[in-house]
Amino acid sequence: MKSPALRFALLFAVAGAWVSRATATTYLYSGDTLPTVGAYAPLYTTVGPGHPSNYYFPGTTWSSDGDILTMNTTFGQGIWFGRTDGYLDPSSFSLTNTAEGNLVRARLALAPNSTEWSMYWYDSSGYGSSFYFLNGGFQYYTAAGSTFVAADMTQFHTFTSYVLAGQVSYFFDNTYLGGGAAFTGASNFLLIGDSSASTISGTGSMRLDYLQIDVDLDGTPPVIAPPNPVPETGATAGLLAAALAGFAVRRRRR
Repeated sequence: MKSPALRFALLFAVAGAWVSRATATTYLYSGDTLPTVGAYAPLYTTVGPGHPSNYYFPGTTWSSDGDILTMNTTFGQGIWFGRTDGYLDPSSFSLTNTAEGNLVRARLALAPNSTEWSMYWYDSSGYGSSFYFLNGGFQYYTAAGSTFVAADMTQFHTFTSYVLAGQVSYFFDNTYLGGGAAFTGASNFLLIGDSSASTISGTGSMRLDYLQIDVDLDGTPPVIAPPNPVPETGATAGLLAAALAGFAVRRRRR
């Protein structure tokens, strides 16, 4: 469980809708409640139960235990959140152009026997990044095609991608995977979950611990490093300072 002081720090950051850094604006989601609730509601486009205009597939559910968001679906039923101008539920943040650079990082896992979940996005210039999560591993994509990496997807892992100057770079548990020329598509779009009733359509559940979105990196590649460890005790002010510095923090497990 995240400590009460840490949760306060994360919620404080999100309540302002953004966190300023020297090189970026950071948006945080800590899995503590649904993306449709409270300060998160204006931040994300959501397609799931509770959507303000009823855009959701009735066979899907999602819930939070106060620490982890769990999204449940069956084949042919989509559920996701992120950023788009569609679905009558616009987002209050925008990804920037490819010359400035953007980063998306998430710590997540799949439930046993779950497959075909996604995290993909396009910057405002239309250059894209994509992770595709499967039972037994995941794929990542460049303009040249996809690469498969075997992994135990029932364990939590951190997935990071950033796009800068038309190039995409991928990291798995903060280790560089590869990259190259980014593929292109719709602009200013972010999806986390099961995309839709299509040939790529998830089954089972995806569990999300936290999400970090950095926009406007001023053309400087971000430093990819493990999230800071969180002490069980300590001054709340110190945690607030870490949150306002824009650092994602790892959930301490007891």
